[in-house]
Amino acid sequence: RAVHESTMKAKRSAQAAEVRSREEATAEATAGGSSLAEELEFEDEFEEEDVVDGAGEEAAEMEEAELEAAAAGGGGSSSADMPDDGLNPSIGGRFYRAGDAIEEGEELRVDASAYDMLHRARLEWPCLSFAVVPDALGEDRAAFPHTAYFVAGTQAEARGQNRLLCLKMSAMHRTKHDDESDPESDDEEGADEDALLECQTIAHPGCVNRLKLMPQAPHVCATWCEDTSVRLWDLSHQLGNLHAPGKGGGGASARGEPLKAFGGHGDEGYALDWSPVASGALASADCAGKIHAWRGSAGGGWAVDA
Repeated sequence: RAVHESTMKAKRSAQAAEVRSREEATAEATAGGSSLAEELEFEDEFEEEDVVDGAGEEAAEMEEAELEAAAAGGGGSSSADMPDDGLNPSIGGRFYRAGDAIEEGEELRVDASAYDMLHRARLEWPCLSFAVVPDALGEDRAAFPHTAYFVAGTQAEARGQNRLLCLKMSAMHRTKHDDESDPESDDEEGADEDALLECQTIAHPGCVNRLKLMPQAPHVCATWCEDTSVRLWDLSHQLGNLHAPGKGGGGASARGEPLKAFGGHGDEGYALDWSPVASGALASADCAGKIHAWRGSAGGGWAVDA
């Protein structure tokens, strides 16, 4: 911008010098009674000066506006050159699609207008795997505020810091019109309240590579651990306390003990899933390509094939 301003000043100085030169030539011709004075008698030197200066100033303003537009756009294009990809104009930039290249200096930002409800939860440690717990609140719930239950497994810095997290998010109100200044844009009762995050934990012997909830009994959770072991957990105590504090019951679930721990895999793994049709049927596979099938028994035990 400093270089641009210096260039404009130099142009204006040159234009002013040209005008002064013409004025001096006119004065000399008039004093000498030359024919040049008679020709210049019909010229409006002030109008000529105005035309020169006006054109220079207009060009300078146009160049300055172009530079400002380029700077605002973060590159050589103004906002008018950006593609019309449906992005909220108040956000600016371009619409990002999975797989698009991200240029140096670009930053991904959320367009909140795309969501009826958008809440963020921050935990102590990142979680590589999580699952939504099915509940009895309705599959196609529409009335706000919303409540939802989750289970997540941490990737903590130290092995002994890892946990299975049973989470309940409640008081999740509509957020789509939060940026609007009209107080009547959302008359939902309690819409200004913050969402509430509650947590119950179970110690896990290492980072959780993957977790899966049994479809037929969502309180039963299988986890792949970084120490090459696979475990089954009963989360009924933790999820019950989130639903109704103090009503979670006891047993192994309350003590945080696994229902089953299997160390027959020879390598770490990530592949883990329950059968959607056969209750208690689980498959686990490690990075060495070894697969084990699990089967639950009527008495509550678990058998794993060799």
